[in-house]
Order: sequence, then structure tokens, then C-alpha cells
Amino acid sequence: QPSSRAMPPCASTRASRVAPPSVGASRDRARPARMPPPAPRASPRSAQASPSYAPECPPEAVRHDGWIGVVGIGSLLSERSARHTSPNLRGFKTVRLRGYRRVFAHTAPVFFERGIADEKTREISSLSMEALEPGVDPREAHGPRGLVATYFEIPGAEFPALAAREAEFELRAVTYEDDEDDEDDGGSSDGKKAILCVRSSDAAYVERHCERMKGTLKGGGDGEPAVECGCVACVLRGFGEERIWYPGWRSPPTVLPARAYARHCVLAAESLGPEALASFLDHTFLADRRTTLRTHLERNPSLMETPPPPELAERYGG
Repeated sequence: QPSSRAMPPCASTRASRVAPPSVGASRDRARPARMPPPAPRASPRSAQASPSYAPECPPEAVRHDGWIGVVGIGSLLSERSARHTSPNLRGFKTVRLRGYRRVFAHTAPVFFERGIADEKTREISSLSMEALEPGVDPREAHGPRGLVATYFEIPGAEFPALAAREAEFELRAVTYEDDEDDEDDGGSSDGKKAILCVRSSDAAYVERHCERMKGTLKGGGDGEPAVECGCVACVLRGFGEERIWYPGWRSPPTVLPARAYARHCVLAAESLGPEALASFLDHTFLADRRTTLRTHLERNPSLMETPPPPELAERYGG
């Protein structure tokens, strides 16, 4: 139930179907013969101006004691991954989420910097959530009970770091349902809200963050080195990528899941139990918004058989 105590100001700043055979055994299999992953590339982030825009935390996601609720749908299905980014988190659990679709249609510079983006195969994308369009059957998008996701809370002081990491997303306060809520009652949210990273657009991101487009870059005169924009859009261009977000309903999809990241997310879902794994495989889509991750893994079983580079084994180990 919502607390009757006063809400503090938000910190500112500023079922289950059988998985593909490779999923359960993927932790112990050797790397198959295939071309080695691309080597990490130097990031064009040196001598850059940092984006100046910083969002406010949605006040609906703030608890009475100042902690902030967060919903995880990809790598944050793993408590270990969540603690990598928010070591002081509390209350990690599974929840249900309705009205959104989980899609591999987002690109991020970190995959190129860590050498896990494959430009030749276009396996470069990560996950995001997007609101369902009118006319889309929610049961096809997320099942009758909603997507299985995770929920945890972070101290209010850690919100600026979260906002900086997820700058290209819209940080939206969404209603979630406790996973143990009665299915016969259709779930009961009691108005509980938490932050969800929702798809934005390239244009909205550039307008907020791109110092080059805003004409606010400084330096580069009187013998000083030129300062490059450090926003995600400009850094991606340095890697030859022109988009942050990829549009849907194209077949075949323009981008595919980055292998190490997708494997990590599948293992994280598997660790939450068979319902969470089935939800992740059957209600996560490629960028065409039609092909499920389960189908993609059946067509590409080597994805689950290919571990990440040794230096990323813990980070992307599920």
C-alpha cells in the first residue's frame, strides 16, 4: 500500500516452455569454431565535452525513505549485474510488467568499446522497452500475465549515475505488479511505480545531449586540441553507426542481438526460474518486432555456445 508518510523531493541531477537445448548447457560448452570476435576498439571519447542535460527522477518512483524503485528487463535480470551498477541496491525480486514490448533495437558504444559488437554480422544491439502501439495484442507482446522483469531499489543519491548510464533512454515511471499477485485477479499493482528504461528517439536524444548540434562545444582554438562531442550519437558515429534506435517491422531486422549480451540476458533469465526464462524467450523480439528470441536462438544455436571474452566472463556471465 502507498505510504502515508510525506514523499521527499526526488534526487535531481542533476508455464513454461522448454528452452532451446543449448540454453541450459551453455555455461559449460566450449567455444565452437567460428571467427573470433572483433577486438576492442579505441573509443572516440577522448577530449570530449560531456553532455550537459540531466533529467529529474520521476517522483512517483521515489519511496517514502528516498530510495528509488527500478525495473530491470535485460542484463538487470541478473542480481549480480544489477549490483555491478548499483552495489547498494535492496529488495531484488521478480515482478510483472504490462503494456510494453521488449526489443533488441538499441545500439550502445560500450559494445564496440568492449569488442562484443560484430559489425559484419550486425550483431550489435541491446534491449529496450517500448510502449505497445494501439491495436497490438498484449498477449502476443508480453503474455496474459505480463513480462517477467526484476525490481530493486537504489539510494536516491545514486540516481544521477543511473541517469548518466541510461542517457539515451526515457526514464519513465511505470506501474508494475508483484509476481506473486493472484493470476485470477489479473494482478494487483496497488499503484506501485518504478523507473523503466523506455525507448526514446534519435532526434529527442540529440536535442537534449548533443553539444555539437547545439553549438556549445568549447576549445579547439589558439593551438588547443579540438574538443569532440561526447554524446552517444556522436560516439556511435565514430564507430561508423548512424543510429541509436532502429525502427521496427522490417524483415529481416536491420540489427541483431549482440551475442555476449544476449547470452548473458538469457542466462540471467534462466537463473530466475522456468517462468522467467519462458517469458524472456517468447516475449523478447528482434528489431523486426516479429521474430522472438526463442526463434532466433533455434536458428543460431551457436549464440548460446559462445562465451564472452575471458576479461568479460564475470560481467556477461548471467
